[in-house]
Amino acid sequence: MSCQQQSRILASRTRRAVNNNYQKLSKTLCEKLAKLCLDYDTHVYFLAYRNGRFNGFVSTDEAGQPWMPPGQEALGKFYPTPVIKTPSRCYRASQRQKLAFHQPTSRPCSTGHGAISTHSAKRSMHHGEKRKERATL
Repeated sequence: MSCQQQSRILASRTRRAVNNNYQKLSKTLCEKLAKLCLDYDTHVYFLAYRNGRFNGFVSTDEAGQPWMPPGQEALGKFYPTPVIKTPSRCYRASQRQKLAFHQPTSRPCSTGHGAISTHSAKRSMHHGEKRKERATL
């Protein structure tokens, strides 16, 4: 097999994987949007465009008709003004949360040998207290 053929096969597999991931994510998103509508009595209008195709989700109003959001001009008249998030704004916020969660929280241990995570120290203190409670019962 030539290098060019291998390259085409690899590109084809990559494209297939990307499409599969997109389909899975779209399905999950629709399920979550449906849950948002049903569980929280929310109206949702979602529209995605990829590779020349539209993919969407529309909740229904009380009459069972597809709900349509107000136009851009009407949105400007609402108070407080609606917050429309961009992908970069959402991405940065989610990354900050992940980074804050995964930040190392180690401190020197009391003996001076190595470091102990504050999370594991709290957890072991908590478990130690539980053991003491059980022993006294």
